[in-house]
Amino acid sequence: SKAPMPIILELSSWLLESLDDGEKGPAIGLFTNIYADHLHRYDSLAQYAASKKNIFAKSGENGVAILSKDDPALALLATEVSGNVVWVSLQPLAEGEEGVWIENGNVISNIGGAPTPRSEIVMPVADIHMTGDDNIRNVLGAIAVPKLHGVSNEAIKRAIKTFSIDDDRQEIVTDVSGVIYVNDALGSTPELTLNVLRRFGERGRSIHLISGGDVTDGELGELIKVVELVCKSVILLPGEGSVKFENQIGTTEATQLLHAKDMSEAVRLASETATSGDGVIFSPALGYSDVSVATKLGDEFANSAKGLQ
Repeated sequence: SKAPMPIILELSSWLLESLDDGEKGPAIGLFTNIYADHLHRYDSLAQYAASKKNIFAKSGENGVAILSKDDPALALLATEVSGNVVWVSLQPLAEGEEGVWIENGNVISNIGGAPTPRSEIVMPVADIHMTGDDNIRNVLGAIAVPKLHGVSNEAIKRAIKTFSIDDDRQEIVTDVSGVIYVNDALGSTPELTLNVLRRFGERGRSIHLISGGDVTDGELGELIKVVELVCKSVILLPGEGSVKFENQIGTTEATQLLHAKDMSEAVRLASETATSGDGVIFSPALGYSDVSVATKLGDEFANSAKGLQ
């Protein structure tokens, strides 16, 4: 007889709510983050987080929860896990902790060793063709799952080396005269926009951020601090979320605040002031209640940028 085929699903908070009516949960639950997202649907961040915790609530004593050691909010969830905890971290884990981490330029795992977990190099970090701390942690989680199933390091390395990031998530769509254009249409929370700015804004004030949305929930304080450090300009599209963004960003001489009636005008405004080495990024920050609006705007951003060549 054939061995059982593992089924891997991406479960939104809404789908996880449906587990309330069942007797079982996933055998392995990879819990990636808690961001202030979808708050137009939930009464609070705590309620949103509670729906996501369903991923390991019914896994039982033999279940596994994969959590980030680097995020205090996620690390605390370990106390609510009835089964086993496997950690991911950008730093070495403590003695006796099982997981996948980064050390000396390598991805290290001590999952699945017998009779006790044994540390081994899975692959060089340089073979992960993505940057940004959150992206790397996501890859570590994606390594932990097959390691729990006994998949070889060679197979894991081969899959990761050939993986490319999805459209609409930090997607570099074109390079025009040394200016890169990045479509992050699904950057629908301040935290996600923070991630893309930290990734591409490491060289100082070099970013032209096209942002906005029609959602007004979300804390912009930390994002605005980074915007003022790395952005030459912020170009806001129409929407109530954009109004909130403008009201909180204030004015600084270093970061220019502009408005655009549509995406083509936003790209044109950015291109007129961007110079070689800069990045033009579309990331909504507060997002759109209808995700299809964001993805459509992402397509318009990509087409407008490519039309500049």
